[in-house]
Amino acid sequence: MGAINLSRATNDTLISIHTAIAGEKIEAYLDFTNARFWLLHSMSKSDSVDRMVSAWIDDLPELDRAWFPVGLLDEYSQLGKLRGIGLEYNNSWIKNDDVDTNSADIFKMQLRSRQAARVLETLRGPKGEPEVARLSKVVVAAAGGKAVSDIKSDGRITGHGKSFQDHLSVVHNVFDRYAEQVRLIENEYAIHGHHGENLSTLHGSPITFNLHREIEDLAKFCDGMFSSAAPFRLWGDPVCLSDKAFRVQALDLHSARTMAFEITSRFIRVYLPKGSCGNSILRLYTNLQARYDALVKVVNGDGESVFGF
Repeated sequence: MGAINLSRATNDTLISIHTAIAGEKIEAYLDFTNARFWLLHSMSKSDSVDRMVSAWIDDLPELDRAWFPVGLLDEYSQLGKLRGIGLEYNNSWIKNDDVDTNSADIFKMQLRSRQAARVLETLRGPKGEPEVARLSKVVVAAAGGKAVSDIKSDGRITGHGKSFQDHLSVVHNVFDRYAEQVRLIENEYAIHGHHGENLSTLHGSPITFNLHREIEDLAKFCDGMFSSAAPFRLWGDPVCLSDKAFRVQALDLHSARTMAFEITSRFIRVYLPKGSCGNSILRLYTNLQARYDALVKVVNGDGESVFGF
């Protein structure tokens, strides 16, 4: 990537960015009206912009993408008329030899049609492929009818049409709902103690990912998940407790904070310490759906759903 030139735009919370990747010029605008959740706008080629963002994330642990699990994408599909879907699933990351790689489940489909909702319902039904038909994108025609927005699970939103305002309205609705879920995790589930004059209490709750697809080889699964590689971005040394359970004290390479894991063939339990980033849970949830089990459920210590979607 070439040198990055930054300059203040007309707004105090907007920065103009000029750079180049592989000879492709990029012009973008970084909106940091919200000091924590930034928006990046650009009319440059999306592949080049994505490479730029990926380079930033790799170099700066403070940065990460937004991650939208399937339930959030289902909600976003209601922001207008559903005009398309993307489905993507690939579990080859746990297949580390030729025999296993040939048996990997890989499913990918892109559809733009007014029948997208019906096709999705069929693929999720008993006659479809619910374990791998994982929603990765929704294409929504805004209420104004002059813009169409592609909302992807890795936080990218691409607009088409004649009205930037209609597209921006969708973006802000997506942004608000996502930020709400990040704060929910941090406020309700991060574990911390409170010490009063005569009483100490523990707040928060472990978060459990209940798997529909049983993990057949726990050691291989843990080695892959905690290798520090994308998309999980977790690094740790799995400790075998028995042939049915592992424990991992992992470093989240996004937040540079540790997270404790208990892993069995049927569930993954996460203990998130106070001060951690809620997006770590959304990233884990989104990528478990995409890379292992599209039907995974997330519950709290009482067995209730963590998220409202």
